[in-house]
Amino acid sequence: MLLISVVVAHRSFAAPGDVDASFNAGPVVNTPAYSTHVKVQSDGKVVIGGAFTSINGIPRNRIARLNTDGSVDGLFLNAMEGANGPVFCVALQGNGQILIAGSFTSVNGVARNRMARLNADGSLDGTFLNGLSGLDDWVESIAIQPDGKILIGGFFTLVNGVTRNLVARLNFDGSLDGGFLNGLAGANNAVLSIARQSDGKILIGGAFSVVNGDSRNSIARLNDDGSVDQGFLNGLSGANAGINALALQSDGRILIGGSFNLVNGVTRNRLARLNSNGALDTSFLNGLAGANNFVYTLGLQSDGRMIVGGAFTSINGFPRNCVARLNGDGSVDDWFLHRLAGANETIGSVAVQADDKVLIAGDFSLINGVARSQVARLFLDYGPPRIEAAGMVNNQFSFILMGTPGDTFIVQASTNMANWISLSTNLLGSSPPVFSDPQTSSFARRFYRFRKS
Repeated sequence: MLLISVVVAHRSFAAPGDVDASFNAGPVVNTPAYSTHVKVQSDGKVVIGGAFTSINGIPRNRIARLNTDGSVDGLFLNAMEGANGPVFCVALQGNGQILIAGSFTSVNGVARNRMARLNADGSLDGTFLNGLSGLDDWVESIAIQPDGKILIGGFFTLVNGVTRNLVARLNFDGSLDGGFLNGLAGANNAVLSIARQSDGKILIGGAFSVVNGDSRNSIARLNDDGSVDQGFLNGLSGANAGINALALQSDGRILIGGSFNLVNGVTRNRLARLNSNGALDTSFLNGLAGANNFVYTLGLQSDGRMIVGGAFTSINGFPRNCVARLNGDGSVDDWFLHRLAGANETIGSVAVQADDKVLIAGDFSLINGVARSQVARLFLDYGPPRIEAAGMVNNQFSFILMGTPGDTFIVQASTNMANWISLSTNLLGSSPPVFSDPQTSSFARRFYRFRKS
């Protein structure tokens, strides 16, 4: 039987949403309005891109790699120039190389228009886009296919001098894949997110209303050749405003986040889930308020829950500053960030780690009141069972039971710590339960504990 007394110190154990104090990159000097982007390598090191020029006093122009404790990896980009403009997205290749894209025009002093590939030490891979003109405008999203080809979306209209409107596919060396979107019109406005399904079909999200001449509002699915998949969103209205983020569930359903408040004519505020044919999944966010401001990023946990980041201050009526965790039905996981402040500015990128932690990146300088500049790591798990926020409320002793949802605890009281009586049984459900003892004033002293049953 697990036994804990009320003398356990407040926040003595990590709770879901707590800042991981072991990870601290120090001050990231960033240009306002350009969020930092984050990816985690298989070795646990963290690649970040943005508009920064230094991290913790160490020069790093728009791209850097951090060690597992957040310190700058001195072996990456050492004495190299980096990018001369913001890096909006990062993608990791299986061979240890790193794709970067954004609005830059040179990397390490070599001309590279809006895209480049780096070797594991940050040096420029000269075989990628070698002698090619690159992109004529910003690249906002990258997805790497299993065959090594590279899907990109953004604001561009030319790729290596060939017309490709806002979406394209590159070969491994950066040359244009002429078999994709050949003779097709592409999108009529920005493509902000891109993802490839396991069956080879390609999802794009953004601010467009037409793809290849077909009406497709903010989301579309393409076949392998870039033609519009007519079986997706056929006859449906799509989203009424931009889609910034896509996430593919293992069951084929599609999470979307953005600035919209209608999906296929049904109210869905900045978050929604679609079935595999583009129809709205009515079991997600059904009757719930959604987010009160833009959603910019989505991350999936292996258990089906999702991390949401953006500019919001509430989701489904729960106070959540710029980051939240949702259950599989879209309800807020109240255990995550319970009684915590969240971020003081926008979160634009999340990366769920395999060790029950999540990396977040954005414009913030504080997380839960803790100084963290642009990038931080949070705990996802529940930690040991404990008591929090113990004290007198309206002349009654009250405290919050923290543990793992589904566990059952028996609250007990004593006047001498020898003879204990059971007061209540508490099932840890969707929110941390609050216990209050109405008999507090009847005793000169009273001790409390809870047992896991």
